[in-house]
Amino acid sequence: MVYVLATADACSDYALANILSLTQTAFQIICIAVPIILIISIILTIISIITTPDQKGIIKKILVKVIAALIVFFLPTLVNILMNWLPDNEDGINITSCWQKAIETKNTMN
Repeated sequence: MVYVLATADACSDYALANILSLTQTAFQIICIAVPIILIISIILTIISIITTPDQKGIIKKILVKVIAALIVFFLPTLVNILMNWLPDNEDGINITSCWQKAIETKNTMN
């Protein structure tokens, strides 16, 4: 994706905006679906604790799943923060402005 950004003439390029928009949509789907799957997994783990209480290290497994769900849930926010911290390219392409323009384009398409 960085190669596409480096060779693009402008951020208003339709293909680039489409790629960035699809990337953002994928992040949103991931940050919704994966925590739901992890929550279901936590529920199944708790049910297995109830049925067989002699299991060891189960609290650690639940804690790891909760932390993973939180990290995945906040992944788009972290990506947006990282994209805003990126410096300008020598060719005059500002990756941050391209990322923000893709967000605006996606919002206008919806």
